Amino acid sequence: MKKENTQVQSDWVTVYVDPGSGKDKGTIFVGVNGKGYYVPRGKAVEVPPEVAEVLKNREAMLEQAEAYSESVSQG
Repeated sequence: MKKENTQVQSDWVTVYVDPGSGKDKGTIFVGVNGKGYYVPRGKAVEVPPEVAEVLKNREAMLEQAEAYSESVSQG
């Protein structure tokens, strides 16, 4: 049986992804430089800094998309 590597590196950071609803309830897959990470929603977890950056950029893009959607629907 293969043992999972549960050791967290010292430079990893804690992230929290809001729990989703409907089809967005599960985990978020983040791929960086050929490595894949599954980040659970609704739970604080430790991830490498590059994964935290991707999640931060994701949140910023979601906010921009929502703002744009609201601006065109009011026109």
